[in-house]
Amino acid sequence: MAAGTYHRFSGGGWRSNDRTEARMDVPHPSLRNLYQQQLPRVSSLNENIQPLISHIGSLLTMSLGPGLYVILSNLPGNLPIGRAEAEDLSLGPKAIILQPPGVQPSVWSVEKLDDGHYTLRVRNDPVGAESNLLWAFLTGNDQQSHWNIVATGQQDAYLVRLTNGAAGLELPEVIPETQVAIRQLVETPPTDNQVFIFRRILME
Repeated sequence: MAAGTYHRFSGGGWRSNDRTEARMDVPHPSLRNLYQQQLPRVSSLNENIQPLISHIGSLLTMSLGPGLYVILSNLPGNLPIGRAEAEDLSLGPKAIILQPPGVQPSVWSVEKLDDGHYTLRVRNDPVGAESNLLWAFLTGNDQQSHWNIVATGQQDAYLVRLTNGAAGLELPEVIPETQVAIRQLVETPPTDNQVFIFRRILME
């Protein structure tokens, strides 16, 4: 056997064929002690990483699927978000508001795109941002916005962000007919007026 090569011996270790090299059949005591000292650190690291992995996994499984939804405010009363029952007859954009109690909630169509972003429609009209407010546009799709809809960890609760920055939907007040605003979502965790509940409509 050539000098400097290794062969496996019956004890399960490896022995150098070069007699000038140190035998490493058994770890040196100092190496063994160092390994034992590192075990608690590795165990502690695993304990910290596992909950994070579980949380990320739960958020992935909560990704919003396409379909028909009612969108509710996460503020006291959980009033629906949508268009007014009575609107002017123009073809101008229509405000997306906190609907008052007792009205029929608007039905939203949620479409998921190939890039993971979403489009939102209400009464079949695309919903987008203009002048820091949320509108449904009746003519053309040039103002249609694409959205990131991000799970918060709360059941059916999501942030709705524009895809080109940190801005997203926020409800300025808990007053019926308040228009939904577009504002910077920088709070961590998000405040209740930035969180919206998506309740799927099951078709029979």
